[in-house]
Amino acid sequence: MFFHVQRLITDIEQDEPDPAAANALQEGLGGQFGEMRTMMQHLFQAMNFRGDLSANEQAPEGVPSTIAPKRFEEFSPGLDPELRKLIQTTAEMELDEITSFYRPTAK
Repeated sequence: MFFHVQRLITDIEQDEPDPAAANALQEGLGGQFGEMRTMMQHLFQAMNFRGDLSANEQAPEGVPSTIAPKRFEEFSPGLDPELRKLIQTTAEMELDEITSFYRPTAK
């Protein structure tokens, strides 16, 4: 039996921007073998499988998607402040929407 809670294990405080780490994280999310590609592939293939394969593949996406808005300077060094604020607000709204949609329920 598995139980999933939609929250971070620990809060991550930003010490200083690290563009190389941000680049590595973005590659892990959307690269050739990244989490996003794998999740989308499993969601497409989930119609042919029994069980909750899609929830299993969506879980790892939540961690980087939760960290990115909190450490925004690493993902966008030198970006226009107004555009950064717009992107950050949109990311936080999407995260709230995802969190409310995938809230764990008792079975």
